[in-house]
This record gives sequence, C-alpha cells and structure tokens, in this order.
Amino acid sequence: MEKRLNEIIEDVKKDPVLREQLIKDYTPFIKKTTNDFLAKKFNFLYEDAMSIAYLAFNEAIEKYDITKGNFLVFSRYIIRNRIIDFI
Repeated sequence: MEKRLNEIIEDVKKDPVLREQLIKDYTPFIKKTTNDFLAKKFNFLYEDAMSIAYLAFNEAIEKYDITKGNFLVFSRYIIRNRIIDFI
C-alpha cells in the first residue's frame, strides 16, 4: 500500500478531486498524528491543531518528491512541524 501511495501522489497533485478523496481517506492518519503529538498536554488546542494538520497534509502532497522517501513519513514530519510552529 505504501509504495502505491507514493506512486499516486503525482496524479493527486494534478487532480483536485483525487486530492480531496486522498485527504478524506487519510483523515484517520491525520487525526492520529495530531493526537500523538498533542497528547494530554496540549489537548485544549485540538480543534485548531486539526485545521493546521489538514493544511499541512495538503502541503505535504504539494511538496512530496518520490525520490526522497515515503510519503506518510514526510507528511507526518510536515504535520508535526506545522503544529509546533502553531504552538
């Protein structure tokens, strides 16, 4: 699945419908990444952090380069960094 996801990101970049579907399909991943980072310490920021996480996931789609590694690892990195910037 990971390899396939990495390969379809280029198509997703060009098609807004595919992009929207990918974001919907990976909502559990986005939520888990956000929850794991916020834990209990920053839980009161959850709503704002989720908005930032969705924007960060979209940013990861835009900036992803298949030659540089796994998309989910990259997107987790972008999400965490954007949330850190926010906090």
